[in-house]
Amino acid sequence: MEGTLTTLWTTVLTHFQQKVSLGNFNAILKPTALLSLDDDIATIAAPSTMVLGMLQNRFAKEIKEILEKQTGKKIDLFFIIKAMPTAAAKKKIIEDSPLFNEKRPEKPMIAVVGHLPRVRPDFTFNNFAVSSSNQLAFVPSQKVAENIGKAYNPLFIYGPVGVGKTHLMHAIANTVY
Repeated sequence: MEGTLTTLWTTVLTHFQQKVSLGNFNAILKPTALLSLDDDIATIAAPSTMVLGMLQNRFAKEIKEILEKQTGKKIDLFFIIKAMPTAAAKKKIIEDSPLFNEKRPEKPMIAVVGHLPRVRPDFTFNNFAVSSSNQLAFVPSQKVAENIGKAYNPLFIYGPVGVGKTHLMHAIANTVY
């Protein structure tokens, strides 16, 4: 049954990959999973309430149509909040763990003449570690930096400690100036 669920969900994701922007796909659809298909109820996992809300409001009707077409029976959707780490993410967590790496040399702060005061020049989009906890903020932050004053105006970033809010704000400033 696990293989069937994976195949069904891959079909759904493939459909949306061709229809929505890459940013929306990576932030909203990619971190989801089809957990079960029992008694004509499809249980779909989303990593956060925000993603769950977007799935229900924007994509539920099409998801239901695709699953009904693939299974040949009437399906009801049930959404739950549950982060589903991928195999690549698990491997990256293990490889990047400080327990498995030698001590890295500290990078000295480089003072850049003419740079904005109090903005760290080493906080850029290129060295930002995107994960399931911050990918929803990463894409809009890039759009703000590309279209300052037009895209996501104003931009609000909210989250717990250590997910990259400050890094994203500095990255926007470094890109704009």
